[in-house]
Amino acid sequence: MIGINMWKSNLTKLNVSNGGNYEGASGIVIQYNDDIKKYDPNRKNVYALTFWNSTFFANYYIKGYNPSIHYCFYKRYLYSNDKTQEVFSAAGLTILYTQTKYRAQVNIMSHSTFFRNVGLHAGALMIVHYIPHGLQPAVLNSATIIEHTTFKRNNNYALCSGAAIAFYWIVLSKHNMSDHSPLKPLLVNHCKFKKQEPLIEADNFLESHYTPGNMYIGILPNQGSDILINISNSNFHDNVAEKSSAMNGACLTAESFDLVKSNKGITIVLESISADKNYQNGVKQIHDHSSTGIFSFFNLPRVEIGGVSIFDNNDGSVVYSEDSNIYLSGNIAFKNNVAAFGPAIRMKGKGQLHFFPGLQALFQNNIAEKLGGALYLQKDSTPFDNNLCAMNISSDVNRKDIRFVDNQAVDGGNTIYAYPLYSCYNDYINGDYIDNTSYYNDQMFTIINTARYNSSLLEISSKPSRLLYNMKKLPTHIHPGTTFEIEAGALFYQDFVWANLAITIEAINCTNKTVNRCLDSKTLKGMARLPDNVQWHELKEGHNYTAINITILVNHAFSGYLELKVGASIFNGEFTNVTGLSLYACPLGFQLNTASGKCDCSESLHQIMLYYDIQCDINQLKIKRPDWNIPWIGEYDPTGNNNYTTGVSKTCPVEYCTVNKKYQFFKISDDKQVTLFNPEDSTDYQSLCQFNRTGVLCSQCPDGTSVVLGSPECKHCPVGYTVLTVFIFLLAGPLLIFSLYALQLTLTTGTLNGIIFYAQAANAGLVDMLDIHLAGHSSSAVWVIGRICITILSFLNLNLGGFSLCFLGNLSELSKAGLSLLFPIYLLTIVVVLIFLSRFSQKLSNYISHSSIQVLVTVVHLSFSNLLGRTIKVFSPAVIYYDNGTERGNFQVQVWYYDGAVTYSESRHLALMIITLIVGIMFVLPYIVILICARPLRRSPLSSKYLRPFIEAIHAPYKEGKEYWFVGRLIALMIIYVLYMYYITVSITKIYVSVTPIISSMLFLQAYLKPFKKKLVNILDCWIMFLLLIVGIMSWYFLEENNYLGSNIICEISVFLFLITFVVVLFYHIAWVTGLIDYAQYLVRGFQRRRDERRKSHFSTVNGGTDVERNGLSARNTDMFYGSTSYRESLLSSVTSDV
Repeated sequence: MIGINMWKSNLTKLNVSNGGNYEGASGIVIQYNDDIKKYDPNRKNVYALTFWNSTFFANYYIKGYNPSIHYCFYKRYLYSNDKTQEVFSAAGLTILYTQTKYRAQVNIMSHSTFFRNVGLHAGALMIVHYIPHGLQPAVLNSATIIEHTTFKRNNNYALCSGAAIAFYWIVLSKHNMSDHSPLKPLLVNHCKFKKQEPLIEADNFLESHYTPGNMYIGILPNQGSDILINISNSNFHDNVAEKSSAMNGACLTAESFDLVKSNKGITIVLESISADKNYQNGVKQIHDHSSTGIFSFFNLPRVEIGGVSIFDNNDGSVVYSEDSNIYLSGNIAFKNNVAAFGPAIRMKGKGQLHFFPGLQALFQNNIAEKLGGALYLQKDSTPFDNNLCAMNISSDVNRKDIRFVDNQAVDGGNTIYAYPLYSCYNDYINGDYIDNTSYYNDQMFTIINTARYNSSLLEISSKPSRLLYNMKKLPTHIHPGTTFEIEAGALFYQDFVWANLAITIEAINCTNKTVNRCLDSKTLKGMARLPDNVQWHELKEGHNYTAINITILVNHAFSGYLELKVGASIFNGEFTNVTGLSLYACPLGFQLNTASGKCDCSESLHQIMLYYDIQCDINQLKIKRPDWNIPWIGEYDPTGNNNYTTGVSKTCPVEYCTVNKKYQFFKISDDKQVTLFNPEDSTDYQSLCQFNRTGVLCSQCPDGTSVVLGSPECKHCPVGYTVLTVFIFLLAGPLLIFSLYALQLTLTTGTLNGIIFYAQAANAGLVDMLDIHLAGHSSSAVWVIGRICITILSFLNLNLGGFSLCFLGNLSELSKAGLSLLFPIYLLTIVVVLIFLSRFSQKLSNYISHSSIQVLVTVVHLSFSNLLGRTIKVFSPAVIYYDNGTERGNFQVQVWYYDGAVTYSESRHLALMIITLIVGIMFVLPYIVILICARPLRRSPLSSKYLRPFIEAIHAPYKEGKEYWFVGRLIALMIIYVLYMYYITVSITKIYVSVTPIISSMLFLQAYLKPFKKKLVNILDCWIMFLLLIVGIMSWYFLEENNYLGSNIICEISVFLFLITFVVVLFYHIAWVTGLIDYAQYLVRGFQRRRDERRKSHFSTVNGGTDVERNGLSARNTDMFYGSTSYRESLLSSVTSDV
């Protein structure tokens, strides 16, 4: 239906619907134009049309919809060059005022309804006042009056507002009217706007992509006339504006397009309005500054809100103003509204918030998720110039009647956030600023905060005037990816307030410490960066300072360090230089990841931890230490030209490196030193290298110190100590041989077999645990006892261990390994020499002839574990993985396990390997073969003559048929050593896990078989095996619980009990060889004989046999324990006589 120039018309009870035709025109179009045949200028209100009780339902007009090219109606005339396009229309009712000679008025009255109308640029109603360029209208006071009308669930498709009402005032020409009273082109009274929301197909209506807001007012003003638009006594309920059209208010959007700066006479009046449960989508986004409000105003000189108005339970700022002035009057309430900024009123730009006399306003229970619990007012102006304040409060206003109750904000201004508040002007009249005021106090209004929401915040807050920094926590230097902290505060006079702080970073200089050059200026300019070009941080209100975390990223690898400049701004203006920093290249164990800009785990770490979750923290310079082995990390020079890089190994000698699992992280210091620390106790640090060691695999000694004999320590060794050590070394051999001869401490007696086995087994882990424990108890009683225990165990393994003995001032691990081979050879040489000399000395032969073979066999057996262990150690390799600059790949080198500075099988190490192999072939291999093949060798006439004395000396204490027990324990010992050398590079715990079942099996067999002839020896061996088993079981338990102290205590108790047992055996041998045991036996037998004689009925006199027996003790054969023979001549003598 189209009506042209309708005159004094009434349309009653219309029901307008197009029946679902989406493509055709719909609804009603009313137009007033100058194309009339007769016009009487004296006739008043002749051209009028009134709709009574009419319904516009389900009308659609979407022909040719293309959101990429369709503008809202006014934008066609503002921004398009084509001025001849078709007239836009609403889906329901369109009113076009284009006449210039007469006044027209359209009334929509008496319970009319617009329901579910969907158009392209307007939904229910579109009102257009349009006068193009070139015309001089005589009449502009046409009007549309809408009363008692309901708008519900209307929509439109273009990206513009006006689902219910779209009003456009576009007058492009100057007028020549004589009447200059305000024009009132639109009056909306007692209307309801409900449920404007997206339509859905389920309701058999076309689905809408947008919910653009209910009412739109767009004004392109002409010069010389004032415009007044009034909306009163109306209700807005449950309306939505989607974020896709966030510049549109859910209830109302009003704006003017001031092309000629003539908008000063435009007034929008909202009087006695109620609005509840309206929703402005997108306002809950934390940094969403683009969203508007429920009622949004742009570039309007005057917006009046008065009457009895209440705005309750709205989601989004109720009033949003941009470059507009808001005037409050009457009795107004803003309650229970929620928004990101200013839930009641949010203003920005050049406008002011004016408070009229007589105003009674209540702002209660409003919540701002950012700033301004009730009001957020921020003008576009710079600090401290002659500008207007954010609020204009008339002197006639009773400020007590402006009440703020229990409003709250998250970041700043529980009640009001406004700028400027201080040193600003209240008004600007006739070119002068007047009424200089200061509002910065909580008494300017009635402010009540009964719940004490966010009590640390100010009730009235403002934009800061200056920025403060606290650099006490600033690091001296950082690395790529480091997050460091500065403390900043935004100060508004005496109070710290909220501010959005912008941080920038720039590389200004660099220094290459290894190469005499610097990066070129182009590379340097973009070298250092933040995760974003400008990094934003929020400074908290009510705190002295806010901690700001800044992460520096780097685009290119570099050496040396970069000088950085950190800039900051809170005014979105020029950045000020905050501080300078030194950015160093990635530290030891880290490598630059150019993709992320951070220092990540180095390539060498990835090589050793392919199946391990690597954790490298550049902020704390720490690297997670794997719990399945004992790795090493440090500086390594693969070329030998002082080009140090990161070196990593899966293993580190347990004698050199800290093994305690409670130290779960490597800590890399600025000087590339590596320590370990306990994450459960930040003060608990431990050096990676023990015993004053350093270097690759902790195997070197610092300058001025030397490797010592007897312990893994590095000490300063004066030249004079060499002579003393050589003297001790030379003296220890004869003393040991003399002790073996004098005290009959040989394998033949059986009393030493278990003791030697304990000492040899202890050399596979137990001595290491004692060394580790004693490293933390230097010069204490625990240290002394522990050292004595280690000395005894080492001596039984033919090592000079327990106490540090200096030999040379610069002794190396290679030299120490070579010297360790000499002592057992030295002992064997002494015994052989004695046997040889006995051939020429009858006195010497008489003294040693009965035990020479036994001593020789005992020394060979004592040397066995020493030589076996040394052979395994000399042939043990380790792999060092290292970084090669920025290259990716597997770079590695094989070194000797006990000296990482020695390349495996290089000339010096190769020589040691050959010497060790020769010694092993000469002594260890024949010994093993003879013992394993003892039975066939005894049957052979050729070998029996030479080897029988050796074999019988070993088998002497065992029962017939159980001589294999000695060989069985020897094989078990070799298995223990192999397990030890394998697992020592992995975990000490696994040594005990693997060895404990072997010891327990041997203890069971020992108790069951009772292989020794003497009952006492069987008991002694079981006791010693039990001590070993206790160490294995308890250490296994304690190490699994990461309790190294408990494990060490068990080890020390076991060794101490072993030491007591050994001392008892020594005293027994002393008593035996001196005849005290025989004398004691004689006394016991005499006592028993006298007791028996007293029991007899007759008494006989004791003859002198007792004295005879006593005198014959010295003639008794002292070799009674040997079992297989009562006398052994020297090996060389027997061989000579046979020849």
